Amino acid sequence: MIKLYDSKETNFNNNGLRVLSDCISCKTKEELNGLYELKLGYPIDDQGKWEHLVEDNIIKNSKGQLFRIYYKEKTDNGMGVTARHIYYDLLDNLVNKVDIRGLSCVAALNKIMANTLDPHNFTVVCDISTVNTIAADDKAGDIINKNVVEAINILIGIYGGELVRDNFNISLLGQRGASRGVLVSYGKNIEEIKENLDLDGVCTRGKFVGKDGIEVFIESQYINNYSHPKNKVINFNDIDTLGALTAAGQKYFEDSKCDIPEFNYVISMILLSDTEEYKNFAVLERVFLADEIIIRHTKINIDLKAKIISIILDDLTGKIEKVECGSFKPNIATSINNSINEVKKEIVQVKSDYQIAIENATSLITGSKGGNVVIRQDNAGKPYEILIMDTTDVNTCLKCWRWNLGGFGYSNTGVNGPFEVAITMDGTIMGKFITALIITGEQINGGTISGATIRTSNTSNYMLLHDQVLDLYKNNALNMRIGIDTYGADEYPFIAFGRGLDEPFNMQNYIWYADDDGTQETGYITIRAGKQTNLFSGGDVTINANNEIGIVAPLIRLSGETQITAPGGSGWFVDPWPAHACAIKTTGDVGIGGKLSATEGFKNLGKVFGAAWDCTIPDNTGVNLTHNLGYQPIITCSGTCGNIGLTFLDVDLNTIRVWVANNAGNAWVGRVSCW
Repeated sequence: MIKLYDSKETNFNNNGLRVLSDCISCKTKEELNGLYELKLGYPIDDQGKWEHLVEDNIIKNSKGQLFRIYYKEKTDNGMGVTARHIYYDLLDNLVNKVDIRGLSCVAALNKIMANTLDPHNFTVVCDISTVNTIAADDKAGDIINKNVVEAINILIGIYGGELVRDNFNISLLGQRGASRGVLVSYGKNIEEIKENLDLDGVCTRGKFVGKDGIEVFIESQYINNYSHPKNKVINFNDIDTLGALTAAGQKYFEDSKCDIPEFNYVISMILLSDTEEYKNFAVLERVFLADEIIIRHTKINIDLKAKIISIILDDLTGKIEKVECGSFKPNIATSINNSINEVKKEIVQVKSDYQIAIENATSLITGSKGGNVVIRQDNAGKPYEILIMDTTDVNTCLKCWRWNLGGFGYSNTGVNGPFEVAITMDGTIMGKFITALIITGEQINGGTISGATIRTSNTSNYMLLHDQVLDLYKNNALNMRIGIDTYGADEYPFIAFGRGLDEPFNMQNYIWYADDDGTQETGYITIRAGKQTNLFSGGDVTINANNEIGIVAPLIRLSGETQITAPGGSGWFVDPWPAHACAIKTTGDVGIGGKLSATEGFKNLGKVFGAAWDCTIPDNTGVNLTHNLGYQPIITCSGTCGNIGLTFLDVDLNTIRVWVANNAGNAWVGRVSCW
């Protein structure tokens, strides 16, 4: 049944605006990671249903999938419309700039969907846990000025994967389809089958050339399947032994499959159904998109492993009209940005735990050699329990499934258990291994939770645990991050909070500790609030119970009205530079007490008071004052007044001498300062 809904409808569990019961035609085409569209023809009916076939209205097809109309035209016998799957609503929603460097595909996909310009109703599932290694300076790590569909296609280009679009549920899976044992034979030209077999790139004998001109010829197992040998030269310039070159050549044939042609078949199932050859292709009625099949090509005597890459469904009959299979062709996901192919990454495509679990379960069930079924009955002859056993006798069986009103369970030790796998009537599900893509619940109790990404459920305020990082979001904005940061080949534990955390090494509030490897800074604290304040230490920083901060470091940067004092006059800095003991750069005033063994001046944009003394100097007497500034400073004096003579001179670059004369025998009391 085909139904039509208003463009703003959100509840599709009803008949909508109209039930389109008089369709002339309705066909849905889905390509793997590509086009997903519906085309519908409808007559100009007296009820006026055709008038509602307008842009943005939504059609539900026979499989329950939603499609939004984007194009319409009047035809000779009615109205024709074309509609995109509801997934393509995301074409109109932009992604805020996100950084995906060092993220798994799961984390990157969640990050994209959580950082859209407008809110949406789509949910995502991903079973690809591999992590990219995009460098910090590689722009491919930033997704910016893209809509959501483009962003997802970028992820497919980086991580691989196959899309499943189920209305508002989007899945990106390492492997969408399955191998269902379907084999079809093809040998002669059939009008209803369009074949494209490309032999241009085939190689059946390789001349493998290594370092210093060493070479070896390796032949494919299919060298006699073609009219003549197809020779190619393949260079391995870094291999310098014949044995290693031979192994590399054999692996080249195995990995590249260069001895098998590129191929593509489009099979018109409806037309083929009226021919004698249909019996060889009828099995294709039972395949699904992304399934793997085998095409036995009798002309070249090779079994071609093909993937179902496109299906056209007739929604009025429920039958497949066309099937396209062959090599997985490039599409919008891989061609949207050619530079993606140049991104250096270390991604190994492996099957997800979920896919492995499905294949294992399928193998166990379909590969079973049967069993013995016993239906137990009560005294009245009514059945109350089913037993599926490895023997015919309940007293001797070991492997047993037992089903009754209380539940069903599996035992390796006979019909009386214990049952290590069970679902019981009180709602308990028990098993050693439970595998799923999504588990929804109120509470998880357990010892260890392992996974690529853990995300709390709130749509805008949530916590995301991925890789080696814990992210805390407020209104979809990253506000705090705790984890391990990567810079080049180095890793650093850190705590960061504030705005702008998506910008690498541009944190607003950042506490960062780094291991001392001789080349990187070993500590950094940055707090920015109005005025910038940085504390960098190349040595030790301590804070004790007396609210004292001790720093052993070559350089300290401070701003604002700040005072530094050295307890006991012992000095504050231990400096590895022999030229001077410390350097202070400041835009405010700095007061210093205690002795400093400086041989170089203070560099500053404010005032620096280098040294000061409270003095009592007898009349006609001089005193030496040591300032250790390393240069001839400016001197100021303030104190008792009178008809006196107060003079000073520089004894050397670190000492001044102050004289008092003609003060009527009285001592001068005052303060001498220099800077």
